[in-house]
Parts: sequence; structure tokens; C-alpha cells
Amino acid sequence: MKRYEELNFTDDFVFCKVLENNKELCKRLLEIILDKKIRDIVYLKKQEPFDAGFDKRGIRLDVYIEDDEDSVYDIEMQTSSYKELPRRSRYYQGMMDSRLLKRGVPYTDLKKSYVIFICMGNPFPEHELHKYVFRYYCDSNKDLCLNDDAYRVFLTPKGNANDISDELRDFLEYIVSQIPKSDFTSRLDIAVAETLDTDAWRTEYMFLYEKIEEERALAREEGLAEGRAEGRAEGITEGIAEGRAEGRVEGRVEGRIKSIALILKNGTKEDAVRLLNASENEIEQAEALVL
Repeated sequence: MKRYEELNFTDDFVFCKVLENNKELCKRLLEIILDKKIRDIVYLKKQEPFDAGFDKRGIRLDVYIEDDEDSVYDIEMQTSSYKELPRRSRYYQGMMDSRLLKRGVPYTDLKKSYVIFICMGNPFPEHELHKYVFRYYCDSNKDLCLNDDAYRVFLTPKGNANDISDELRDFLEYIVSQIPKSDFTSRLDIAVAETLDTDAWRTEYMFLYEKIEEERALAREEGLAEGRAEGRAEGITEGIAEGRAEGRVEGRVEGRIKSIALILKNGTKEDAVRLLNASENEIEQAEALVL
């Protein structure tokens, strides 16, 4: 975790505080991203944990909202780890759907849903778009859309194509530079400064920071103790293995000497050398056994 003074809009703590406590900014961001007008939004549970069951993976949505036309939105800030985003977005959308539809309610009542990832890097580096919108289409006929009202949107400032509005481009440049160049990003920048200047949120963040640092310190101590224990166990295991290996070698040598001794008892040195290619040292040890 960064120190509080180093935070900016792209950090999860500030990102959520700004969008959850500035309704008009949040609504306007959605309009800029989706290029459509939205009359009103309602916040669903703030950073609500979605628990799929004791043995299933839960999720926590960054900004979870609904508009006045029964569309729901999850907006996520993603600063790293893009490889798993396609499957992660699929899981998020499935979890959202499972919450939206109560038992006995027809599937036609499922709301239009958007999972939006604002990425610092390009999740699809082989392409040059700033905005990727995914829906379900038929493999054999791309004109046939499933029309299930499920959308997954990925944004990146790393694109080169002329595929977005000036306002969206200004926003994507802002998350990289933290320098506002439009009315919207100026308002956003002011909201970030006000968030960082809120004593209650500073205290909340510092509490989280200290708890995580304590847990990390404890984990390091446990890791060191476990490492030392594992080292001792490995040492013992290696000692046993070495002993067994040495025992096997010694057993093989002893068996070979006895074989040579048996030949000497019933034959000659030449027979032992010829049959087992025995060395002078082995012959001497075998003779000692015979005598």
C-alpha cells in the first residue's frame, strides 16, 4: 500500500471514495464512457461483498450503481494484472446476475448490465483501441447477436486508434498524468484533492495501512519461522537420504567383495578379474574374507 500522501485517483481507495461520494461526477463518467445520456443513478451497496457460498470465491465491486432505466453498472479501476481480466469480468457479471434475479422471477427480468474496467495498461496489447466493448455473437454469423443485454467494457490510455470522444481521451490521459485538461477532469481533480483532505478518510486509510503492515510483519515472522523449520526438516530428510544412499553404496560394495571372495575360494585371482573385472584393492579385501 502507498502512503496516504502518495495516493491519486487510480488508487482503489480514492477511486471508490470519489465516485461513491460525488454522484454527478460518477454519472458523468458513465455518460462519457458509454456515450449516452443517463438521467439518474442510484448507488447499490458501497463496495458490496458478493459471497457465492462458503466454498466459492467471493468478489467486492469497486463502484456498483443502477440507473433509472434498470441498467446496472460495475466500474473497476485496474492498474495491473490484465491477463485474467476476460475471465474475471465474466465471473463478475455472473455474480451480478445472480444477485439481480430472485427465486421465481423470470429471466426476462434480468437487467441490462455493464462491467467496466478502466485499465492503466492495454489488456489487449496486440490491438490499438482505447475502448473495447464485448457482447455475444454467433461464431458462424457475426450479424447475429445474442442480445442478452450483457456488456463488458475495457478502457485503456495506451491505444492509438481514433475511436473515442475528446472527453473520454482527456479522462484517460488524466489517469496517467493526473493533469486535468477538461472541465470534467478539473472537477474530478478537485474531488480527489477534497477526498485526500478529509480527516475521516485519512484516518480510515491509515487504520487499513497499519493493519496490513502488521499482517505483513506477522506473515514475515511466520514465514521466517516456517522457513527455519522447513530448513531443519529438509536437513534431516537430506541426512536420511544421504545415509540411505551411502548404505546402498556400501551394500553394493560389500556384496561385490563377497562375490569376488567366493570366486577366490573356488578359483583363482585371474578368474575373479576375468569374471568381475575386479581391481587389486577388491582382490585384497576379498582375500581377507577368504582367509
